[in-house]
Amino acid sequence: MCKPRYRLRAPLLPVLLAALGAGNAFGAELLPDPTRPATFGAAPRAAAKAPSYSVSSVVIGSDRRLAVVNGKTVSEGDRVDGARVVAVLAGGVRLQRGGREFTVELLPRRFKRRSATGN
Repeated sequence: MCKPRYRLRAPLLPVLLAALGAGNAFGAELLPDPTRPATFGAAPRAAAKAPSYSVSSVVIGSDRRLAVVNGKTVSEGDRVDGARVVAVLAGGVRLQRGGREFTVELLPRRFKRRSATGN
């Protein structure tokens, strides 16, 4: 009978197996997965949107003009979400932002329409 030249000792076998397993785990991180989408794991980008403005109420008295714009009570000259209040009007608010003036109406010009079936 032939004696084996090399004999693995019992304590050496678990050490070798652990080293081989750890090598695969660390080496896998170095190679990118070609099937993974390019944006995988990246934080989603928030789209830059211009703020929208809504007027909830308007109060016009003999000594003051107030409006609630985006939930904040403002008067002429105040700022709300990057815009300056130019005027508080009976039907809305005139705002200025970036050199451009625009009016936000108290009641939007959306009216219900009767459906085609008449209901």
